[in-house]
Formats: sequence, C-alpha cells, structure tokens
Amino acid sequence: MGAALVEALAVGNPLGSRSLGVVVVDPWPYTASLLAERLSQLDGCAVAVRGRVPDGPEEDPSVGAALLVLNHHAQDPVPREALSAFRGRQGGVHVIAVASPGPGRRAVEDLCREGLVDAIFEKPLDLEGLARHVAARVVEAGQRRDRASELSTLLRFVPAGALRRIYGDPAPGQAERLELSVLFTDLRDSSRWIAQASPQDYFERLAVILGAQARRVRIYEGTVVKTTGDGLLAVFAGVARASMGLLCAKAIQRDSRISGVPVGLGLADGLVLTGLLGTPEHLHFDVIGLPVHVASRLCGLARAGEIVATQEVADPTRAWGSEPVIERIAVRGFDTPVACARFSDTAVPKGKEHP
Repeated sequence: MGAALVEALAVGNPLGSRSLGVVVVDPWPYTASLLAERLSQLDGCAVAVRGRVPDGPEEDPSVGAALLVLNHHAQDPVPREALSAFRGRQGGVHVIAVASPGPGRRAVEDLCREGLVDAIFEKPLDLEGLARHVAARVVEAGQRRDRASELSTLLRFVPAGALRRIYGDPAPGQAERLELSVLFTDLRDSSRWIAQASPQDYFERLAVILGAQARRVRIYEGTVVKTTGDGLLAVFAGVARASMGLLCAKAIQRDSRISGVPVGLGLADGLVLTGLLGTPEHLHFDVIGLPVHVASRLCGLARAGEIVATQEVADPTRAWGSEPVIERIAVRGFDTPVACARFSDTAVPKGKEHP
C-alpha cells in the first residue's frame, strides 16, 4: 500500500479515524443500497457510494479508498480507463468486481488479466461471501496501515539507515562503508544559558533550536544521525553531498544570526562506516571514521556564527559572493595541520540557495 494511500485512508470517515474507506460503484440505486447497507455493517468500514468510478480525488476528498467494489451490469461500458487512473492514484487499492455470467464476467476477467481487478464475484451475488472477503481485506489493509504508522513514528527517532539494519540483521558490529559529508553543529555559550534558565526552559528552547536545524538538514537532503547534547550530527550522501552539506550549514548559520543564538559548525567529507553499535540488549545507529572526527574537531574550533570546513568540502562550492578564508589549522589528534575554509559571512549568494 502506497504511503499516500495510507495517509488518506481515514480522512473524514464517518466511522472515525481508524476506519478504512470502501467505495461501492453502481449506477443502479437499489443494488447500490443493498451492497452499501451490508458492507457498512462490517467493523472498520466507511462506505461511500458512487454511480461511476471517481475520475479524480477532487471529486471526493473526504474518503480515501482502501477497497473498491464495482457492480458491473452487462449493458454498462467497461470502465477500463477510469479504473486504470483510479488505481494509479490510489496505489494499493483492492478492486472487487461483481458481474453476471457470460459476457459480463468475461469483460471483468479481461480487467483482471490486465491487473485492474483483484477478485470477481458472480451474480446472483452471495452478499455474505462478499462481506467476508471485504472484511478480510479490511483487516489486511488495517495491518499495513498500522505498520506504516509505526514506521513513520520510528523514523522520528531513528535514521532510515538504522531501520534498514534493524529489520535486516540487528547484530552489532556489522558496518557499511559509505562516502559521506559529515556536519556537526554546537550551540555556543550554552553553559551561561543553562545557568540563567530553569532546566525546563532550557530543554524546551533547545528542542526548538535543534528541531529547526533538523528541518534544515531534511530540506538539504541530509539525515540527522543523532543529537549531541546542544548540537547535532548529520550526514549527506550522493554526488552533491559536499555542496548540500555546505548549503545546509550556511542556512543554519543564517538562522543563527537571525535568532541571535550563536552556533558553530564543522564539516568534513570522506569514507565512513555506518552501522549498529552497542550490545545485543541495547543498540544504536552511528557513523564513525576519520571525517567524523575531523568535523567534530572543526566544529569545536569554529567561532560563534562560523563554519569551518575541510578544503575538499569547500572546493566544489567556491562560487560564493565572498571567498572563504583558506588556512591550515592545527587539529588535535593530527600530526600535520588540516587545510580548511572558514565561512564567516552568512549571506548566501543569489542562485546558490536550495529550492
């Protein structure tokens, strides 16, 4: 079932937010009412009746269909195009056709071979048999919706890479090697802030600030790995990872200047290991490697409102309105200074902002 359908299933249903939409399509009011009356007695069903297959979501924005029951009469045209469009919009919708023996059934069998119909019931219709079939599909759709809801909730707390490993092989110590750009952020002067505010006020304000930073990371196609007290660790993948990471850092830098909350940022790029660390009883997703250490150290060396990035990260994005300051910086744990770029100007040149 598609994610869009999962979200749409319960919108505005008269039976409540846990009900799944069932659309009965029948141009004849009497037979439509018989079908709707029986199906509406099933737990978890919100039934809508239509004289034809809906042409688009704008026709009926209040009911998202998990199932469609098409009562096809022999004299009716075969709604091939309408069904195709409906299934394209709704993704995992289950389509049931009711048809008379002979030409009517053969017409819907063609639809079944084309993948537009999932099940056929022959007339005279066994209403109870149809109700049992629909009830079973409603249970399945509800289970898929619940799993999608659980996954959506988990993604608020756990990176997608961690979930992939959790549902695959949750054993600790198995790592994946990836080329990533690594970003660290850190609030400056937070000790004074903690001393001046109550713990609750500090926690609430910190949640707002880090939430805003996390939204910036998502906008620039990155992933938040974890929070680090009063900052966060994020990674960016793909061929444009360095540019996207730096654009994200500059957006957070600009937000910091506007809000008056000073922040330092460090950015590095290279080969890292991603995987689950810990014990079988308690695991957490993390990224480790030289770029992670470099980005963390550079974040610590950044002044308030400043980005310090390795020169490899800065090189692909040198077309800024003002050039960064290039220098070699002594970084704890490294024998030789690291070539870095300091970005103190928060202005993003025209044309460089991410849409």
